[in-house]
Amino acid sequence: MGIGNEESVPLHEHIEEVKQSSIVCEELMDDTVVEIQKTMIEAGTEKSVVLEEEDKAHKEMKQQMVTVPDIKISNPSSTASDLPSSSNASTTVNSASRVESTSTEEPVLKKAKFMKKKKKSVELFLGRFFRDRRKKREGTGSAEKVRTVKPRAPKKDFITTVYHEDVVGEALQEQKKSSSSAVAVGLPKPSPKQQQQESDVKSSLIRSPVVDNRTAWAQNIITKRSIKSLAREFAANKKIKPADFTTEAYERNDAKNRYNDIICIDATRVVLKDRLPEDDYIHASWMTMPDGQKYICTQGPLLECVGDFWHMILTERSKVIVMLCNFNEGKHEKCCLYLPKEKKEVGNFGGFIVEVRDCKPDPFEGIKHTELDVKSGDDDGKGFIVHHLANFEWPDHTAPLNPAPTIGMFKLSRTLAAGKPITVHCSAGIGRSATFVAIDYAAQKIKAKADFSMVDVIRDLRSQRYQAIQSAIQYVYLHVCLLELFASDNALQRDSKFSEYMDSYVSMIKRYNKKVEAKQRERSRSEEK
Repeated sequence: MGIGNEESVPLHEHIEEVKQSSIVCEELMDDTVVEIQKTMIEAGTEKSVVLEEEDKAHKEMKQQMVTVPDIKISNPSSTASDLPSSSNASTTVNSASRVESTSTEEPVLKKAKFMKKKKKSVELFLGRFFRDRRKKREGTGSAEKVRTVKPRAPKKDFITTVYHEDVVGEALQEQKKSSSSAVAVGLPKPSPKQQQQESDVKSSLIRSPVVDNRTAWAQNIITKRSIKSLAREFAANKKIKPADFTTEAYERNDAKNRYNDIICIDATRVVLKDRLPEDDYIHASWMTMPDGQKYICTQGPLLECVGDFWHMILTERSKVIVMLCNFNEGKHEKCCLYLPKEKKEVGNFGGFIVEVRDCKPDPFEGIKHTELDVKSGDDDGKGFIVHHLANFEWPDHTAPLNPAPTIGMFKLSRTLAAGKPITVHCSAGIGRSATFVAIDYAAQKIKAKADFSMVDVIRDLRSQRYQAIQSAIQYVYLHVCLLELFASDNALQRDSKFSEYMDSYVSMIKRYNKKVEAKQRERSRSEEK
C-alpha cells in the first residue's frame, strides 16, 4: 500500500512539470519572436534573416514536441485505507500500479530531459541574439550595420567650399522617382546593403567640396606670379586695341575733348538723349559687365561741358558718381568744379541746380561721400538724388598703397546704384577709371572661370573704352584689388603668403613713386627755366 502511494505522487509532479515546461517554452519562444520583431522594426529592417531562421526553429521545435498524455488520477491523494482490503485486491492494485508507473514514467522522463535540453538551447539562442544586437548598436557586430549617415558640415578653412546643390537635388529627385515607381509596380524594397550604398552615395555628393574659382585664381597669383611678372605681362600686351572702330563724333567735337590723344569710339559712346545729333556728344563710353551692370566711363568734366555732364546723369538716371582724381594735381587741372563743396550749399552748373543735401562720414579711409540733389534749372519739381563718392588720394599714373579703400568704395557704389548706371571719371577717363571698372569685370569673369586670362580684361574693356588701363602699375594694382576683394568676401585667407605678396606690392609702389617724384621735380625745374 505504501508503494502505490509513493509511486502516484512523483508521477503527478512529473506530468505537471512537463506541462508547465512546455507552456513556459512556448511562451518564451513567442515572447522571443515578438521581441525580435520589435527590434527589427526599430532598426528599420523587414523580413530579417535572423527572424526567418528563428521562426523556422520555432516551428521545428513545436513539431518535435510530443503532446503529453492527459493522465487522469481520480484521487491522487488516496491512501491505503481507500484500497481493497483483500490480499488479491492488494496484489492486483500493486501490480497495476507498477505496470502503469513503469509504462508512463519512461516517456515522461524522456520528455522532461528533452524540454530541459530545448530550454537550454533557447537560452543559448537568446544570449547570442541579444549579444549580436548589442554589438550591432555599438557598431562592432559582424552583422551588417543599417543606419543613415548624417552628412557632417565641412571644416571651415581658408578655402571656401561650394556644394553641388544642383547635383544633389537632381540625385535625390531621381532616387525618389525610382523608389516611388518601385513601390507602384510592387518591386521588393532594397536590402540593407543597398540602402547603405545609396546613403554613402548621397553623403559623398553632399560632402564633396569644390574649390571656389576665386580662391584657385588667387592662390595661383600669390604662389606663381610675382609683381614683376605681372608688369611684364602688361608691357607685352600694352598695344592691344579693337580690330575695327570709328571716331567720327570724337573728331567733330574737338572742343569737348580734354586730351587730343584720348579718343572716344563711336560704337560705345554715350549719346546724349533729347539732343539734336550735332549736340549729342560727350566724351563718355558705355562699359557693360557680365551680369548686366552698366558703367559710364568719362573724362573729368570741362567747364564748357558741365551742362552735358549733368544732362547725362539725369537722363541716364545714374545714381552714383565715382570720382578718382582731384580737381587739381600739381599745377594742372584734372577736373573742373562741377558740384558745391559745403553742406546745404546750392550751385548752378551748366544750367542744372545742384544742392549738397548731406556730407556723410567718410565710409573708408580717404573716401568722401556726398549726397546731392540735382535738377534742371527750369524744373521746379523734386530733384534727383545722386551719391558722389570721391577718392582724392589716387595719384595719376600710379596707384594707392592700400587697396582696401578702393574695394570698399567699389562695393558701396554697387549697393547705392541699385542696378542703375554708375558714372566713373578721373581726368582722362581711361586709366584710374577703367581700372576701377575692371575690378567688377574681372571679378565676375574669375568667379565663372578660374583660369580666366587677365589679358582678356584689357582686350574686352578696350573694345568698350579705348585705351582702358593705361599703365603696368594700374594693371598690377588691379590684381592686388582683386586679391583684397576675394579676401574681404572670405574666398581667400589673409595668411602669411597673402601678407608677403601685399608687402612686395607696397615695396614696388614706393620705389616707383620715388622715381615719379624725381621726374616731376626735374620737369618743374625745366619749366621754371
